[in-house]
This record gives sequence, structure tokens and C-alpha cells, in this order.
Amino acid sequence: MRLLRSPLCKMMKNTGCLVSLGFLLVVAGAVHAQSYRYSLGLGYGLERAGGGDFFDFDTDYGFTAHAGMFILPRWEVAFDGTWHRLQNNTAADSVAVLDGFANNTPVDFRTVVLGVTLNRLLLPENSRFNLLVGTGGGLMIWDVLNRQADTAVNVTGARGEQTDFSASELFFRGTATLRFFLAEQISLD
Repeated sequence: MRLLRSPLCKMMKNTGCLVSLGFLLVVAGAVHAQSYRYSLGLGYGLERAGGGDFFDFDTDYGFTAHAGMFILPRWEVAFDGTWHRLQNNTAADSVAVLDGFANNTPVDFRTVVLGVTLNRLLLPENSRFNLLVGTGGGLMIWDVLNRQADTAVNVTGARGEQTDFSASELFFRGTATLRFFLAEQISLD
């Protein structure tokens, strides 16, 4: 794992915490009673990232995939993968420059998130509505691309070398999910 120590990378760490506005995940075959042990799902949604004091990202889209398995009654292990691509707002009136990089340069912030979560159903399994709480973690791989040149943005590394503006980071998370069954084997999370 490579973490850069330049001031630009420290500001970018703030954008690593993506806030999903509307991820809807349709989960098929989730947990209705004890009949269904596995779940699969695909999702699409809108998201917004906070860029700290440097970047201003537009609301954009992302995709997610989910696979889960109930290991005990009311306990689920869920694996997920998410892909995001956010564009910064170049219309922002700004003159901020850090490490030779202006914050209104057209860039794409691209992430791939791979995670695992242990979830607990708070209501009985056969409830039409259910609340899940969980904890987990995973790996986030991100990079920043120059939109005009379609290449990685270069920054100065900790030892003065030029390097791609990217990193792989481990993360931990807590989750809360509202699950609504649309039909016996189809839920909206």
C-alpha cells in the first residue's frame, strides 16, 4: 500500500469518504424466513463527495454489486464492490494551487471499493421491513485523472519524486440499512 505525504494528497483524503445520496440496491433472494440463505444484488445511484477545502466535486453516479450469505439466523456476511467516477466542478471561482496543481483543473476522481460487512437484522427475519446494522471494512483504490489528457495526474511524492496521484487505502465502516421486501424474494435496500 502506498500513501503519499504531499499536502495535495492529505486534502484528497477528505474526498475518500464518499457520501452516497441515493444508492438503491435491489437484493434478490435475501432473507425472507429461513428459506433463502443467499442474496445477490446490483445497484446504481447518485453520490456526492466532499473535497475538503480544495476540490468541489459535482454530484455524479456510481454502480455497486452485492453478494451476501446468512451464516446464522439474523446474521449476514455481505461482500460488495462499488465503482465511482466523480468530476470536479471547474466553474468554481478559485485560484488555489497546491503542489503546482490548480483546483479548477478538470479532473476525474475514480474509485473502486471492495468491502465485507457483518450485518445483524434487528427485526424478525420474516418482517416486510427490516433494519440492519453492521460493521466491516475493505480496500479503496482511488486515482485522479486529468480529464483533458486522459492520464493520471502527477504530484510530488514524499521524497521529491514525481508519482501518480493515487493510493490504495484500508477502511473500516459502520452501516445502517433499511430493507423493504417488494415481493417474497425481492427487496429494496
